[in-house]
Amino acid sequence: MVAALERLGWRHDAVHALLSLVRESVHQYAEKLDHTVAGSTGLPARLNDAAGVWDACVYRLHSANTYGCGIVVARACGTGPATSGWLMDSAMADAISMDLAKSALDVYRLDVHQPTAGPRTAADRQQAYHGVYLDLIDDLVRSGAPRDSSTTPAAACSSCR
Repeated sequence: MVAALERLGWRHDAVHALLSLVRESVHQYAEKLDHTVAGSTGLPARLNDAAGVWDACVYRLHSANTYGCGIVVARACGTGPATSGWLMDSAMADAISMDLAKSALDVYRLDVHQPTAGPRTAADRQQAYHGVYLDLIDDLVRSGAPRDSSTTPAAACSSCR
């Protein structure tokens, strides 16, 4: 796969995209396996037991594979090479956005676990994630999103039409 993507001009992005897919599979497998153990609190709850929420955010970034998706979208839309920092910030913000949307739609009421679950109160958790999310968005705005400045983002991506 890497060789085929490199022939298409993906260079080092080919390796990053493939390894991101491998990381997602490993993280999701560990998460599913962890929930089969009787009395287990689950990986997300243990990660959210930390003083901050960064461990849980990084875990979600990998289990949701938003990093790999960001590489694929950047390549498919021809936005040019995206920096590692921009991809990581964007991927983490995307994962948090998905969790916020699922929470708002009450999806987690039916799910086995909440990625943001933990011993903290819901208000504390919400405040911590909100702070991380705003910091990530600020970083993305300061760094500048890779895009074709002559068009809107949706128009720049032929796959989006």
